[in-house]
Amino acid sequence: VRFTRHGKMEDKFLVIGEPESTCSSDLFQFIEKTLGELKIAEIMNKFVGFASDGASNMTGIRTGVTTRLREKYPNIVTVHCLGHRLELAFKDAIKTAFPTMYDKLVTLLVGLYYFYKRSSKQKKSLKKTFEVKCYSLNVKHKNSTMVN
Repeated sequence: VRFTRHGKMEDKFLVIGEPESTCSSDLFQFIEKTLGELKIAEIMNKFVGFASDGASNMTGIRTGVTTRLREKYPNIVTVHCLGHRLELAFKDAIKTAFPTMYDKLVTLLVGLYYFYKRSSKQKKSLKKTFEVKCYSLNVKHKNSTMVN
């Protein structure tokens, strides 16, 4: 949730949980249940915006989460998340310009992901390599000082 307090923007995670499924009705029920449990439902008249990915369960015209939210909170503005839109636009541009290279890149990235995901030893090596490269590339790392 993003809100302002004393004129300053703040972001807070309300809950990390799991709805029954990813269908719009279960997602909406999960949101409503969470808001009720956190005693936030009373202030929901101040709820002005909701951003989500563009999946039909979120943005569907008849039963999407955004449609259900608009029914309950008529003044809410719902938008397709800018980050998701940017990712999709980038993907489409690369896929159109370089279709063969795109397929190879996706295969490479998925392979790298699983290579490091499955091995704590490989993760440690990657972190160590990254830290060394940050120093040599003059990139400020949060645990380091700038090297010139």
